[in-house]
Amino acid sequence: MWKWVAMSAAVVLAVGVQAAPAAETKPLEPLVISYVPANATHWGLDVARDEGFFRAAGFDVQVIPFQSSPQSIQLLVSGGAAIATVEPESLVSAVVHGATDLAAIAQEEYRPDWMLIGGRDIKSWADLKGKRLGFSTLSTGEFWLTEQLLAKHGLGKGTWSALQVGTSPAKFAALTNGSIAGSVLFQPLALKGVQQGLHVLAKFAEVGDFPPTLIPVRRSWAAKDKNGIRLGEALARSNRWLYDPKNRAAAEQILEKYTKCDAAIAGQLYQELFVTDKLYVRDAAVELKGLERVAGLMAQFGEIPGGKAPPPQSFVLAKEMGGLWH
Repeated sequence: MWKWVAMSAAVVLAVGVQAAPAAETKPLEPLVISYVPANATHWGLDVARDEGFFRAAGFDVQVIPFQSSPQSIQLLVSGGAAIATVEPESLVSAVVHGATDLAAIAQEEYRPDWMLIGGRDIKSWADLKGKRLGFSTLSTGEFWLTEQLLAKHGLGKGTWSALQVGTSPAKFAALTNGSIAGSVLFQPLALKGVQQGLHVLAKFAEVGDFPPTLIPVRRSWAAKDKNGIRLGEALARSNRWLYDPKNRAAAEQILEKYTKCDAAIAGQLYQELFVTDKLYVRDAAVELKGLERVAGLMAQFGEIPGGKAPPPQSFVLAKEMGGLWH
């Protein structure tokens, strides 16, 4: 009898196990990002992709190549992208002019890694007189900070001309073929240009804390399904991973993969961004003081009314929604 009971129980248990429904796995949510993988500025995004931090947060990344900050802002507003990397002036301008659903969730670098690079025949500031310089756009800090640098070296308005060229790959091509005499190049193309005989006139890290890029999202998107919280955690995790010395070799390989730079440049950039100059934001948090500088520069150049710029908190995502800032 007891043998029969045991056998019956085993059968019931087996049936129960067979009848139990399989656990469902929640599908990954598409995460469309607009950025330039060729720029070292976006090292953290590349790491989050390769190390699986986005997937761990529930996102399946799709990339739309970045053409300009205004274009990325349009993609965000239209819903064509969930997140983007933009020069901060584009975000400030958009919010000031009514796109209040946009807000920065994170920041990539404290100070720009850009360099002002002259062509092979440009070896001093004086050599730029009467020449044409190329920029990504003519209404961002990249252009205004360069204008200030040129003025400090005796090259005021009217002594040089500006041309909107596009992102660093387009500017690099224009420099090497002689279409422009100088340009602001992001890394690693700035160092690649030096390898090919171009000349460094200035390093923009010398301007002090000034966010070269921000990562904005739509507030409405961030509030849905804890998207902002999950994304913020992935971005912060990626930057912390980059700062960990034991990950240096893997980090440099990721940079080589996405930017097509060589090992020597990857090593030099890791040393500068994470060891000596520490240009990269360790926790991916937006620095409000840097945003104040951006708004002040925009007011100085007439992009927003002087003295009427909203406080920097107006441009960042609330912390309870996942915003990273201090």
